[in-house]
Amino acid sequence: KAHADSLKPGGLGLIHFIGHVGRRDTELFIRKHVFPGGWIPCLADALSEMERFGLEVLDVENLRRHYALTLDEWTRRFDKNWSAIQAIDPARFDERFRRIWMCYLVGCAEMFRSDAGQTNLFQVLVSKGNVSRTSYPMTRAHLYGRHDA
Repeated sequence: KAHADSLKPGGLGLIHFIGHVGRRDTELFIRKHVFPGGWIPCLADALSEMERFGLEVLDVENLRRHYALTLDEWTRRFDKNWSAIQAIDPARFDERFRRIWMCYLVGCAEMFRSDAGQTNLFQVLVSKGNVSRTSYPMTRAHLYGRHDA
């Protein structure tokens, strides 16, 4: 709803979110230790909500395998900078905190890398109302440097 309220008629928005394939519970470890109260929706439910609030879905891209590489890099940087992180607030950023986040980062990287992965990173391009022939290209060619399509 916030996206629909924020866009002007015909405006474009990109909704970037982690989502499941099919309906399933968000992992307890993540709900309890990493993102308390967090919820990972399934793609179908997310798309349905976008439509319900008047957003037209123009494109959906799954960046699951890319996100594994992002998590690898975050893990490397978190580990490299742990001393500086801990120095900010040693009581809050203790060894337990470090273990929870290392487990999350490494575990999620493998989850997104897995061939059997059911959790994905979606980017959904939406418009508030219909787009015209001139307001958004018909193909993805503009994304790759070809402007003749």
